[in-house]
Amino acid sequence: MIARRTLDDLKRIMRSGNYRRERPPRMLADAREPVRKGVIFGFILAVLLICTLLYGWRSYLAQNYFVVDVSGSSMERTIQSGDIVYAHRSKAAERGDIVIVDVANYSNYNLGPGSHTIIKRLIAVEGDKIKCERGIVYLAKAGEAYAPLEEPYVYGGMHDDFDEVVLGEGEIFVMGDNRPDSKDSRVSGPFLRSDILGVVTDWSIEYRKAFTEWERVRESVSRFIETYVLLQDSE
Repeated sequence: MIARRTLDDLKRIMRSGNYRRERPPRMLADAREPVRKGVIFGFILAVLLICTLLYGWRSYLAQNYFVVDVSGSSMERTIQSGDIVYAHRSKAAERGDIVIVDVANYSNYNLGPGSHTIIKRLIAVEGDKIKCERGIVYLAKAGEAYAPLEEPYVYGGMHDDFDEVVLGEGEIFVMGDNRPDSKDSRVSGPFLRSDILGVVTDWSIEYRKAFTEWERVRESVSRFIETYVLLQDSE
């Protein structure tokens, strides 16, 4: 049994300088041990959970989306050259969507070795009619009359008019948001909906700066692993 000290006893011991820090009773020390183990276990569990979520998110992205590393200024200012965005693997694009189009079968597109895709905005679809007069784009949706197209995303304005284009079965008409610096359906004519590889998501455009940084870091880490880890293992 531990002797109980009065307040005067404690003051007298402290004034004399002849005291030492007492260890807490064994019962208190034992009580702290499960707390420490619980904190460590909780931390490990949180790390594992975060890793699992990140892996699951990455797997989901890989199956349903693909990464688009934008090169060129045809979509400024909506998307800048050097931005990275995600495109949903789908051909179900609607007017106003930003799409990735495969132009490998179009001889008037020479994008360089290994490049066969363009990123543009879908303006008109099968059954529509489209034209540009005095710098204003007019769209007649299937069965409707012409009306000026509202395009708040356009940068640079329309400098060249073009005659009426009637879109046939399965055809689409695309243009870049930076109209003066975009080679698109105004030059090549309509594409086919089957040429669409994916639809760029709104959320990846909104947070493209963050996704660009993330993909750059991920690419650097992957390159480091391939160069210094996998290469050494193979030697």
